[in-house]
Amino acid sequence: MAHLFAALRLHQAFIFRWTLLSMPLLDELITGFPIVGLPLLRDQLGLSYEQVGLLFSAGALSGMIIEPGINILSDRTSKRRWVIGGLLLLAVGFALAGSTTNFVVLLLAFALTSPADCAGVGLSEATLIDASPQDSMQTMARWTLMSSVGDLLSPLTVAVIIALPLVFP
Repeated sequence: MAHLFAALRLHQAFIFRWTLLSMPLLDELITGFPIVGLPLLRDQLGLSYEQVGLLFSAGALSGMIIEPGINILSDRTSKRRWVIGGLLLLAVGFALAGSTTNFVVLLLAFALTSPADCAGVGLSEATLIDASPQDSMQTMARWTLMSSVGDLLSPLTVAVIIALPLVFP
């Protein structure tokens, strides 16, 4: 019976590690959409170049202001709540950005996604390292590989999404 529980714990740890290791792939894949699709975003929403610059600046500024507090608070409590909360806020930010045509709401969505990304994805990385400090070099190599795959897939995914109406009119 003890072997069964040990095998179950090992299986859960495996799923936990690979779930957290999928975060950089998803992060780079999804956050690359607005950057790669910037001309489409600008044309579809009728934004000026100044407005597009403000969108990306709002995300970076909100991240610079809020992220240090998130990192300090997450060190004092469990990172689990911060990771889950960050991922939920990231989903809300993406849903807002994908469903609005209002510039102010889009600005709010971009400002929300940067700190949420820090909490969800950044703390996932810290959790992986904290869970197995002796494997930190291998973990970081895997993390970087998954990020690189996401960076590669993002423009390809945007190209496929753009080409779909041409293939299936």
